[in-house]
Amino acid sequence: YNSQRFEFEGDSYFLYETEYLYYVSNDDHTLDWIEGYMHRLAIDSQLANEWVEENGIPEDIGEDNLNGLLHATEDIIEHLVGPKGYQMDLSNIENIRRRGDGHLVIVDPISF
Repeated sequence: YNSQRFEFEGDSYFLYETEYLYYVSNDDHTLDWIEGYMHRLAIDSQLANEWVEENGIPEDIGEDNLNGLLHATEDIIEHLVGPKGYQMDLSNIENIRRRGDGHLVIVDPISF
């Protein structure tokens, strides 16, 4: 979130404020579902939509979180993958975390 550089007794220091993110779930079904969805979403959004139609949406994910993942992935593709040529790296469940308020967050979405 925030960062600040300051001097103290002739030395430079950096202060970073970060957000603690939680594991998505302890439910293997939910984790497997997210891995499957994100793997397909990184390839093609239509493939991901078919995954949702075939498998439904786990209750602890919800449609709002699903839409958030879709829009975030589209932004990543538009701004990083397309113009920069980076590889998507969304099939690992470790790249999806949950905020304290329950919203899902994509961390480390690309590889070089």
